[in-house]
Amino acid sequence: MTMIHPCILKIYMSKNCPKIIDAAKELPNFYVCLSGPTQWGIQALYNTLGPEKLMFGSDSGIGNAAITTAYLRRIDRLKAPQEHKDMILGLNAKRFLFGD
Repeated sequence: MTMIHPCILKIYMSKNCPKIIDAAKELPNFYVCLSGPTQWGIQALYNTLGPEKLMFGSDSGIGNAAITTAYLRRIDRLKAPQEHKDMILGLNAKRFLFGD
């Protein structure tokens, strides 16, 4: 039996972004963490990958609350239905950790 290990990759909108997007499209176990991109980058990733491959990330752990708040605002401003935002903010992580 072959085990498929899930992967979450933090992404910045850089020259490697097209390769990462291709990997996320092709690999069922590959997710993108949204703790790095700008508002434009998050919207572009959402428009390209849809909500299923995206996960919220604060990039701050239990550190600065202002950073976490700023990233939460980016998701709130996303041009997407609330159910997609809910997926990004936690439902995808729940599925990743515990299965369907």
